[in-house]
Amino acid sequence: MLTRIRDLAETGSQFVVATHSPILLAVPHARTLQIDVTGTISEVSYDEAQPVVLTRSFLADPQRYLHYLFGDDR
Repeated sequence: MLTRIRDLAETGSQFVVATHSPILLAVPHARTLQIDVTGTISEVSYDEAQPVVLTRSFLADPQRYLHYLFGDDR
């Protein structure tokens, strides 16, 4: 899908994609807009995008998140 989006964009196509996927956010030359809790829309870099930040944080320490999900230390 990333390849197809890139190829079509190179021929002049434009896309609006609403996603939480760090993979889709990685489309080369994408303009990433983020809406915060107040409704403010701002442009962010890939590394600043909330799905990327949260995914990296989860991968670095899954137990930190799983503890809240399951309420125990299993």
